[in-house]
Amino acid sequence: MQKKFAFATISILLFFAASAKSQTTIRVNAGGPAYTDSQGRLWSADYGSNTGTPSSCAPTATVTGTADPQLYKSARWDPTHLPEMQYAFSVPNDIYTVTLYFAETCAYTPGVRVFDVQVQGVTLYPGIDIAKAVGVDRPFVESENVSVTQGQVTIGFVHHLDNPIISAIEIVPAGPVTAPAISSQPASASVPLGQAAVFSVAATGTYLTYYQWQKNGSASRAPPVQPIQRRQLPPRITARTTAAPVRI
Repeated sequence: MQKKFAFATISILLFFAASAKSQTTIRVNAGGPAYTDSQGRLWSADYGSNTGTPSSCAPTATVTGTADPQLYKSARWDPTHLPEMQYAFSVPNDIYTVTLYFAETCAYTPGVRVFDVQVQGVTLYPGIDIAKAVGVDRPFVESENVSVTQGQVTIGFVHHLDNPIISAIEIVPAGPVTAPAISSQPASASVPLGQAAVFSVAATGTYLTYYQWQKNGSASRAPPVQPIQRRQLPPRITARTTAAPVRI
């Protein structure tokens, strides 16, 4: 009996946020007034949050290990009875470096205050425990490149233990980035009917927003578009597809 084979042509599309003509820099002194730091950069008074309240601990604390202790003299925290705190800022579509400044200024010990931070709806920093990471009255800074495709940067804080807190937020255009590229499309393959065919490509580039596999010219399913959450493009992207019936 003649064995039946299926044939599929697989390709991949890379989606990249093109650099905007105008770039936006945002610096916010969370929970506090406008402030000019030691490098002469202006931090605006607190804005952009949906909820939360200014910290009563931060003004009386002295954070060491930073050239700008005044930046930590204010903070915004989110009581449990309020909605999950989120900051949102309008910016042109581009790649931005989002830097978040924290300090445990309430003398909490490790394990007392634990929370997640989401950027663009993705949990980039799970289980932040400032006291465990750096101790009390010390700066704790996290930074990540983020792709903006819908004109907004969103930063969300999710309760675990006690209440999330943030001292300052900085959003600046990222430095030069390399557009993503693939060295070659995957080779077409024939496999026995009902068996899976595996395709992969080598990819390069600094930052990728999405990638999408296409089968015979149509977007693949489950899911057709897959987000890349970190700045670095994975070295190899792999897809699996099951051979479908064909006439022979």
